[in-house]
Amino acid sequence: MIAESRGVGRDTRAAVIATLAFVTAVALLPPGSYLALLLSWLLLAFAGALLGISPGRLARRGLVALPFVVAAVPIVFLRSDELLWAGSVGPLTLQISGAGLRIALTALIKAWISVQASMLLLAFASAPSIVTALRRMKLPEVIATSAGLTIRYLELL
Repeated sequence: MIAESRGVGRDTRAAVIATLAFVTAVALLPPGSYLALLLSWLLLAFAGALLGISPGRLARRGLVALPFVVAAVPIVFLRSDELLWAGSVGPLTLQISGAGLRIALTALIKAWISVQASMLLLAFASAPSIVTALRRMKLPEVIATSAGLTIRYLELL
């Protein structure tokens, strides 16, 4: 029974395609579309509940994305539209942009949701079955191998 719940003995291509479509849809949402992001997360929480994963546990495990989003923080200071604050901090003149803040926050939420979607895929199917599905979908070997290594990393979390 446990083996069946981890994708052994069934084709996981549909789950891989659904996950990729979901992550792509989330990535294409415009900055500031918080209601759509909330609905996306609620959909993930529902799917997680079907797999026996509580929303709290799913949300906590998704925090692994936070260090990777640090690259989006400078946009808060680099955008000059919708100025929220400007001032001097020592020898530096800084400004905080509303548009930049919205872009950075949206990037953070998108990464958080995308990592959770990947973790749900791992809860649904085993790592070898996901890599096999990628190969059956005729993706380049480099992508399938990279995905396999990434999956093993996510399983450690």
